[in-house]
Amino acid sequence: MVKFTRWLIALPLLASAHSVNTAVESRQNAFEAIESLVDEAEDLLDAREIKWQKLLAVSAQLNAQGDIVLNAFPKGSHQNSRAKPRIWEKWGHFEGMMSQMDQGFKLLHKGSTTQNTRLALQGLEAAADTCRSCHRSYRSFW
Repeated sequence: MVKFTRWLIALPLLASAHSVNTAVESRQNAFEAIESLVDEAEDLLDAREIKWQKLLAVSAQLNAQGDIVLNAFPKGSHQNSRAKPRIWEKWGHFEGMMSQMDQGFKLLHKGSTTQNTRLALQGLEAAADTCRSCHRSYRSFW
């Protein structure tokens, strides 16, 4: 009976650990995708002739990956990741920066939809600037 009781106590902890590991893996994959997609969007916007349909698809993917990232920071998920514990200590600021990144991706998507180069560039630059700023504040480079 004692062994069974220990398992009952341990199960929620194991489930929580699995949930945290899944969140870390999910956000790491999303951030890798964002980095690659931002590079692709920059290349598309730097081209002599912009392939708008391709840029539209890339901007839609950036929006989707941004949504994943927004929901992938449960408390305690800094372990086994490059995220600093400061994220949860300054959650409002971090969440605001994530929102700024998301707004940049939305502006890029709007520019892609309307084939407005200036608007698309503005959105991409805003998102990229936010990414760099957020990394300086909340990511460990080891």
